Parts: sequence; C-alpha cells; structure tokens
Amino acid sequence: MSDTQLAITILWCFIFIYSIAGSIDFGAGFWSMVFSRRNPHAADIANRFLSPSWEVTNVFLVLLVVALVGFFPRAAYVLGTLLLVPVSLVLVLLLFRSAFIVYSYSVQKHELALRIVSGVTGLLIPGLLVSVLPISLGGFIHMSQGFPQLEFGKLLTSATLYAHVGFGILTELFLSALFLSDYGREAGDEQVSQHYRSIAVVLGPLALAMAVLATFTMVPEALW
Repeated sequence: MSDTQLAITILWCFIFIYSIAGSIDFGAGFWSMVFSRRNPHAADIANRFLSPSWEVTNVFLVLLVVALVGFFPRAAYVLGTLLLVPVSLVLVLLLFRSAFIVYSYSVQKHELALRIVSGVTGLLIPGLLVSVLPISLGGFIHMSQGFPQLEFGKLLTSATLYAHVGFGILTELFLSALFLSDYGREAGDEQVSQHYRSIAVVLGPLALAMAVLATFTMVPEALW
C-alpha cells in the first residue's frame, strides 16, 4: 500500500467513525426533543446517552480536519474555499449546541432549551455535512480566474442536493433509533426499547429508498 492509499484509508476511517457516532449523537438530541413531553421515558433514555457522548464524537471531526490538512493540503485549500458557507454554518451550530449542553447540565432550569437546541441542530448539522457529498461529486464548480467557485444557485435548485440531505437525515434518525432501542434494553426499559425499535423499522426502508433516489439524481459529472 502506497503512502497516498494509506492516507486515504485513514481519512475514510475517520469519516466512517464520525458518520456513525455523529448520527447516533445528533439523532439522540432530536429524539430527546421530540419525546420530551409525549414520552418522557424515551426522552430520558436519549438524554442519558447524549450527556457523555458529544465530546467524544467531536474528537473524530477534529481528527478528520487535521488529517486532511496534513495529508492533502492542496485538497484542504480547495475544499475550504468551496465549502466556506456550509462549514461555517456547521461550526456556528456546533458552538451553540456545545454551549447549551455544557451549561444546561450545570443549570437545570435550561433543560428545555437544551433539548430544543440539540434537537434542531441535530437535524441541521448532519444536513449541512451531507451537502458536501453532492458538491464533491462535481457539476457545481467552475473556475474563475484560476480559482474554483461554487455555483450556489445551481446547487440549491438541484434535486441531488435534497436527495442527499434527505438520505443523511433519515439515516441519522434510523441509526440513532436503532441504537437507542438497544440502549433502552440494556437500561432495563423494554417498553422504550420497543418504541425506538418500531421507529427504526419504519425509517430503515425509507432511508434505503432515499439512498437509491440520491444515486439516480446524481449529476452527469458524477457518473464515474
């Protein structure tokens, strides 16, 4: 294995780990918000997992960025230029989410605010992160005076963007529900476990269908 292949393998390992851990983390925040009043037990299970996980999850995001800059500085420069808007929004949302998680566990009166912020950002952050995929496939970039420029108008009117975002969000909710089902069983709450399992059974086929749709809506430049 060459040095380049080894570097790419390391990057993909970080991406894979963060995609799974991030899906469970962000999804748990969303389910905690959704069930905070309708099913407090289910919300408590999600919130119990959310408290120790968010710091560990973000470590892999930092490792991914550091590895990309270290191994492929030119690629990091190009992607940083093209993805300035979505990445900046992700950082702002992560800042809000982390701040509310830290202070809400110290000041219990902000628990409702924590659940709302973690729930909303639990959908927005994965959606913005998944939007990187259709951009990286090509078709939305043109060169202007020797510099790459992202065509936002073309991107926002493209079906493949929304198919990828829908796939990312559905997969996030499916993986988190599947994990929380097992987490609830380990916590001894079989009713909550079955509740999350029924959600996962519904979301699984929907995520698969959205994955197929995302494949068929790819732009011609991505046929490779």
